Amino acid sequence: FFDVMSDFERAVEIAFGQTVVDPKLKAQAEQYLSQLQHSEEGWNLSISAVQRSIQNSASTNEQLLFWSIGTLVLCVPKKFPIIAVEAKDQFCDMLFTWLANVIPTGSVPIFVRNKMAQLIVVAFELQWPARWTNFWTVLFGLLPKSDHMVDIFLRILDTVDERIVDQDFTVDRQRSTTIKDAMRE
Repeated sequence: FFDVMSDFERAVEIAFGQTVVDPKLKAQAEQYLSQLQHSEEGWNLSISAVQRSIQNSASTNEQLLFWSIGTLVLCVPKKFPIIAVEAKDQFCDMLFTWLANVIPTGSVPIFVRNKMAQLIVVAFELQWPARWTNFWTVLFGLLPKSDHMVDIFLRILDTVDERIVDQDFTVDRQRSTTIKDAMRE
């Protein structure tokens, strides 16, 4: 696992880092990451990266976290229909744990906050109101933790508007209508 994680971290560093690298090496890193995005290994590595950022947000590699969250945004719609209910619940719990523990530090860059808002809303679309029934209660409960929570809350609402409310960009109109009807209740 450690070699795989090291390769993963190194690939993100090469593909997105600020240092100048050989174009061939950068292309290899980008190809490796592209393959990871469509694999079980990429799903697992991305979840591990988010979990590690919960445990130690001060030493989190921002590019690695951004890439991992982006990968999860792509994977969740494919994975959620086939994973166990408990795994879905654990995933959603992880997202709220991340919000509760990492956002109040104030160290999360805007690009990571935006990507996390997207991930939370993608999971919300698939889980609420049938499963993730405490979504709004927990989210509202986190607001008093810090001013930074208000910022991420607004980013989440903006993403809900983009992905669910705005019919011009909605992928699944029936699902969006169901969610909007439940939100009105």
